[in-house]
Amino acid sequence: SAYFKSLISGEPQSMKILYAQPFTEEINSKFVMACNKLPTTRDWSHGMMRRLIVLPLHKKFEDTQEDFDRDLVDKLNKERSGILNRAIEGYKRLCKQNGFSRSSMAEQVLNNYRQVNDSVENWFDANCEVRLDYKVPTLEAYTNYRAYSQSIGMHPYSINRFNEKILEKSGITRNRLQEKNKREYYFIGFKLAGGQYGF
Repeated sequence: SAYFKSLISGEPQSMKILYAQPFTEEINSKFVMACNKLPTTRDWSHGMMRRLIVLPLHKKFEDTQEDFDRDLVDKLNKERSGILNRAIEGYKRLCKQNGFSRSSMAEQVLNNYRQVNDSVENWFDANCEVRLDYKVPTLEAYTNYRAYSQSIGMHPYSINRFNEKILEKSGITRNRLQEKNKREYYFIGFKLAGGQYGF
């Protein structure tokens, strides 16, 4: 993700043409990536998310559909000048506001993308019950999370990153408590579904 972010940000990149000396160049272009399925990532930081704009394209153009327009290409060719003018207007707006416009739909798609692909979010939604008086040992929660992540084919975060992501959730804290002659760290504010830990 670090390389991706450096490309998107236009940072100088080291390049090499075959049989020539390496050189450094800034990339000032914008990246448009088309895909049938959004790629997975473990970097859900603000620095990563603010660089992404996800635009869902739900319309299908198949000749099996009732509203399939076989003359669509010809119609678009006739409107080329109008399409170009709209593109120019969009470019002027991009330059004026120094950034792309954000729509509520695109933001919702990005949030859904984050939730579906974040192993901690998936685990928490599927395996945890939230209440202020619930608690669970940190190590037990992480062990359960690791097993869950591996069972669905996702690579688990380290325990330190797991703790950080859990503590980002509103109302959840982490304290060291004495339980049954054993002192260990607990998350306060949730428990594992069906678990035995509660005040």
